[in-house]
Amino acid sequence: MKREVLPPRPVSRGPLRKGARRRGWVRRRSKHEPSYLDVTIQAIWAYVRAIWRMLVQWPLEQSYRVAYAVFLSPTSHRIVLRIFMLCALHFACMGLALLAFGAFYYAWVPKVALSKDVWLQYGEGAPWADVRLDATPSDALVWQKEARQPMFDVDLPYDVSLDLRIPVNRVNVDMGNFMVDMSLRTHDGTVLYESHRPVLLVPDPLFLRWTSRVSRMLWKPMLSEPVAPTQLVHVPLLRRIVPHASPIDSGPAAFRQKGYLASQAHVRIGLTTHENVMVSDKPLPLALHPSVVQIEHATLRFEAYLSGAAYLLYAYPVFSLATFLVVFSSIEFGVAVTIWLVSCAYFSWIA
Repeated sequence: MKREVLPPRPVSRGPLRKGARRRGWVRRRSKHEPSYLDVTIQAIWAYVRAIWRMLVQWPLEQSYRVAYAVFLSPTSHRIVLRIFMLCALHFACMGLALLAFGAFYYAWVPKVALSKDVWLQYGEGAPWADVRLDATPSDALVWQKEARQPMFDVDLPYDVSLDLRIPVNRVNVDMGNFMVDMSLRTHDGTVLYESHRPVLLVPDPLFLRWTSRVSRMLWKPMLSEPVAPTQLVHVPLLRRIVPHASPIDSGPAAFRQKGYLASQAHVRIGLTTHENVMVSDKPLPLALHPSVVQIEHATLRFEAYLSGAAYLLYAYPVFSLATFLVVFSSIEFGVAVTIWLVSCAYFSWIA
């Protein structure tokens, strides 16, 4: 007899599932579970908030705390006030040192470079000029021979030279050597110093002369200045002379009592012949006479010879200023700090 196979009976899991849920073994699935996009946005916002706190919020909080501790704390008030007073004292010392350096420079360093224009007179013989050695910029009266304002410092040596701007033309080149005579005199005509120097005009090569001529045509007006090239000749005349001296031991009686002052300079340039010269059976005019040198401009220069502290101040002004500031301000600052410490100790002892 064939046996009948029955299907399995379904088992109800309702009670078991409810018991597991009560015990917390089964997680309940939320109806509003966040999507992947929401999770990504939340992560991005978290990173943004962290960066904001690290770069903006935390520095601002620390700055506020430091500012509060510095400006609102009594101890910080005392420290800031003392630092401000020290800085003010330091800058005051620096300012006084600058003023002192300017006063020392004005008192010790004279005017080194002095110059006078020489206006040559053309007449018989070599051109000449009398130069009034006066520091006053205005012209003096004809009868006034003495210097209204001395041009030189007392007992200071000077180097004297003459700068000549000479046109390079046929007359000056063919003249060859010519003489420069210069003498320094007092107001009454007493000669103090004399100098006689030969000068030779050496023309530049043809290429350089034409290059100079073209440059003058391009860069300078043709109507105001000559196109012909010129040559600057520097003629040293006297070295380390004293044009203004205090009373001396030797010399004329007037110089032994009052000293002397060079108030005039006599300059003579060229040859001294007065003979009539004939070229090609025709007399030459005075401007083309072989004894007359043609000069565009002449300047008489006086260079002071300095030594000691005056030389250091003039030749090395930056180094002198730095040294003076360091030494002077250190002395002032040390004296001020010493006075301050003594006063603080005194008042603390009284208190």
